[in-house]
Amino acid sequence: MTTENEVQIKVAKLEEKIIGHENRIEVLEENANVLPRLTTLMEFMTENQRAQQKQVSQQHETLVKINENLDRLNKGLDDVTNRVDIIEEERLNDKLKEIQEEKSQMVAKEQERKGNIMKIVTGVLTSVIATALILYFGLK
Repeated sequence: MTTENEVQIKVAKLEEKIIGHENRIEVLEENANVLPRLTTLMEFMTENQRAQQKQVSQQHETLVKINENLDRLNKGLDDVTNRVDIIEEERLNDKLKEIQEEKSQMVAKEQERKGNIMKIVTGVLTSVIATALILYFGLK
């Protein structure tokens, strides 16, 4: 009887091992079923990453071109600013020359008026002195 019990114990242990192996086989089958999906997912992610790299590369090229355009615009703005400064300086110089010419003309007119006044004063004084002399010497 002990052999029968031993056999039954061994059979029970074998049945347990079989159940364990069946469970492991089921897990392995599930993993094997997931493997094609994982492969497809990896292929999709790889393709998606390539597309993103291409987009990043295009964006980089676009940003480089934008930067070049901004550099040219800044240089153009500097050129325009320099030209405006030159024009403003020329206009200020022209205005300053106008003011200096007006001042010179005003000074010349003032000197002319002074000369005319001196001529008039000299003429009046000469007449007054002549009249006074004539009156003084003529009346005596």
